[in-house]
Amino acid sequence: MLGGAEKVAQIVAEGLHDAGYDVAVVTTCAEPGHHTALVNGVTVHYLGLKNLYWPYDSTPKSSLRKALWHLIDGYNPLMGRRFDRILALEKPDVINTHSLSGFSSAIWRLARQR
Repeated sequence: MLGGAEKVAQIVAEGLHDAGYDVAVVTTCAEPGHHTALVNGVTVHYLGLKNLYWPYDSTPKSSLRKALWHLIDGYNPLMGRRFDRILALEKPDVINTHSLSGFSSAIWRLARQR
């Protein structure tokens, strides 16, 4: 099931695609690695989250693990490097962010550098 940020990103991406723009979305997923799919005309890059755990399952987590997860998520260079490879591939003119959870603010610095 999609959350609010995901649904807004989907509506914006599909609307831009329908208006004639080339659109790519980058999102996290629980599965490792990087895979790509075409969803309603929009290229979607799925990046396996590089952090202590996948935060959207029902597995109980200790307070310490949660705190460490958020510490890593504050600035995650591992996800930043993965995002940077997609920036190099897609060469976007515009970047629109909806939710940084999993990516961290590292992606803003990388986007600015490109």
